[in-house]
Amino acid sequence: MGRSHDYLYDNWKKLLSAVALMRIFVDTRAKRYTPGVTMQALELLKNRLATITDINLANSILYWDQATMLPMDGSDQRGRQIATLTKISHDMFIAKDTGDLIDQLLPWASSQPEPSTDAILI
Repeated sequence: MGRSHDYLYDNWKKLLSAVALMRIFVDTRAKRYTPGVTMQALELLKNRLATITDINLANSILYWDQATMLPMDGSDQRGRQIATLTKISHDMFIAKDTGDLIDQLLPWASSQPEPSTDAILI
């Protein structure tokens, strides 16, 4: 493949590494806080955001494949696949449940010392 393929592949590897490191760091930090309703809400929010991230990463693979290897007659189906994943991700992100979790966590997040990786999520 060409330079475009190498560029996309390199950036894809960096993104995956960053997401993996973020999950490890956030997971270890969450264990330091006092347990309770706030921590349950934080875990629910982190799980929801992780799912949204996974959907977006899968969508990135579809975009990459469309740009590099997809046969011409596959573009309609791929467009529907990308649109479906985009809608699912968007709907999860703007869902009332997501907003409720953020609202519940705002007082806790504003009381955290700087820097707090978990509070930054809020």
